Amino acid sequence: MIESVTNLVETAKDAVRVHSEAIKTAFLSRDHAVTNKADRTLVTATDTDAERAMRTLISQRHPT
Repeated sequence: MIESVTNLVETAKDAVRVHSEAIKTAFLSRDHAVTNKADRTLVTATDTDAERAMRTLISQRHPT
């Protein structure tokens, strides 16, 4: 049980790192495309890319 919690915590930490790197890389560029989500709120391509990177890492480490 402790090992599985430790693995989850490590995945969470790494997901934050992946997310941060995606955002940092995007903010160095000049392209900050903004679109509307289904609920009509705004989202940037950076947000979408960063979320995709986190979801990919999590699904690779903890497939369902």
